Amino acid sequence: MLSDGITLYFASKGEESLGGYDIFMTRWDDDNRRFLKPENIGMPFNSKGNDYLYVVDEYNQLGWFVTDRGLSPDSICLYTFIPEETRQIYNTATIGRDTLVALAEIHSIRDTWTDEKRVSEAKKRLEEVKNTIKKARQSGIYFIINDNIIYTDLSQFRTKEGLSLAQKCIELYEQRNSLVSKLEELRRSFKDSPAEARSSMRTDILQKEQQLTNLSNSIHNLEKELRSYEQR
Repeated sequence: MLSDGITLYFASKGEESLGGYDIFMTRWDDDNRRFLKPENIGMPFNSKGNDYLYVVDEYNQLGWFVTDRGLSPDSICLYTFIPEETRQIYNTATIGRDTLVALAEIHSIRDTWTDEKRVSEAKKRLEEVKNTIKKARQSGIYFIINDNIIYTDLSQFRTKEGLSLAQKCIELYEQRNSLVSKLEELRRSFKDSPAEARSSMRTDILQKEQQLTNLSNSIHNLEKELRSYEQR
């Protein structure tokens, strides 16, 4: 979903697909309270293969899409691109069919770099995004405040209420990570355990799954509350 709150991109199979999964776009019609008929966004984002995901970071003017076109089974490729407001229309009489097919199927990513300056600037923005994520992972802190602001350090909080809630979130993150590890271990053990032991293990797994759901809900509510303080 884009930041306008009405434009949605999703992957689906259907009669209008070029191959397997294709990327479609629709918009929410607030008057009729429903989404409009989806449109296939076409090539080069869609292909005869499976095209699974399309995401746009409007603030950093970067986009990503995921496809398995031309790859071995169980493999995918993640492309980064510069979002465009308009679509480029090609004339086969001008560029030739082979060139058109190559562009549509993205035989060479470099062939799409028609503006080296824009590509260079986009690469710098991409590195900044990667560094922000790397810093967040190293510090263990990653709070999205709004579309433009991400906190990666507790010192960035402007309100004492927001800081207090962030500290509670961090505690719950640790509890959640620990619980996830225990659940993964239980599930692995369950598979190889005798039938008589599975009954009690099943109960334990269900209880921990419910605990995990409750923890995730608590974290979600805390994050929502701290954003409201930081956005004032």
